[in-house]
Amino acid sequence: PVTEARERLLAGVGLDWDLPDSVFLNLQLGVDSISGEGAVRPDTDVITTLRLQKSFANATLRASAEILSNLADGDGTFRPGLTWQVNDALRLETGVDLIWGDVDGLIGQFNGADRVWLRATWAR
Repeated sequence: PVTEARERLLAGVGLDWDLPDSVFLNLQLGVDSISGEGAVRPDTDVITTLRLQKSFANATLRASAEILSNLADGDGTFRPGLTWQVNDALRLETGVDLIWGDVDGLIGQFNGADRVWLRATWAR
């Protein structure tokens, strides 16, 4: 097989901000660019994330909402969730992944695969 040399540029910037009333905001922007012919993916992906979360009940409950989007393809996912820190060892989480976009997109290829999830973590 013949391999062609490609140049790649990865760059990102982010912001974490603690807001009043136990609200946390996270913003990220990432660019992944690759040059050369024959790549299976687009030459450039521009990925953004926006995450908001709020803690309740002495930080034992946390509601969150996250949007992950590929600006190059116009696809993404919306992930609302809820976390309950039951005690020092046990954490329970639940949420939904709602996916949109064209089936040829980085994230949109999973369109139609929305899901509800539940996670339990035990750590001593």
